[in-house]
Amino acid sequence: DQVFTDDTERRELTRIVDAVKKRGHLTAEEDQDFMAIARNRIAADPMTYYVWTRLYNVGHFWVNLSNASHYLIGFSQLPSAISKFLTGSFLILKLVLLSGFILGVVLLIRLPTYDLSRHWHLSFLVLGITVVLMRTGFFAFYSNYVEFRYALVAWPFVLTTALYALARVWQTLTNRTEYRDGASRP
Repeated sequence: DQVFTDDTERRELTRIVDAVKKRGHLTAEEDQDFMAIARNRIAADPMTYYVWTRLYNVGHFWVNLSNASHYLIGFSQLPSAISKFLTGSFLILKLVLLSGFILGVVLLIRLPTYDLSRHWHLSFLVLGITVVLMRTGFFAFYSNYVEFRYALVAWPFVLTTALYALARVWQTLTNRTEYRDGASRP
């Protein structure tokens, strides 16, 4: 009941679905009727369609377990408690890597442009981040179609950027420890 905006929409969609079930296929007229309903919904609440749905797609594009089905099938053969633990751990690992990616992007943005162009590894990271953002933008925003296998290609760049963030954080933490211990500054 919460799916429909009103009774008219419910009746119209029910009519289309019943006719398709009876006939076995969708006619061009029914397709146009369905499109008219969709356009009316978009016009009634454009913010949901153009912003919130796209942001949901971005989240679902990256934070899912759908592209790890081979692991999940293997986990299902284990006792339930172990399977749930491993599945939860897998999801937490993805969240940690994505958080590291975001931190890496922030750390790279804070660097002077000179450093980015002078060091090849930083240029590589910028290229990788560009690939990740382009894939996210295209599949989650532009096409409005989330196909998880397209995120797989970008995971190496996500991992590389997360490792860069880890290295920078580690460097900052170890430098502070040395200073507190009285070691000379570099």
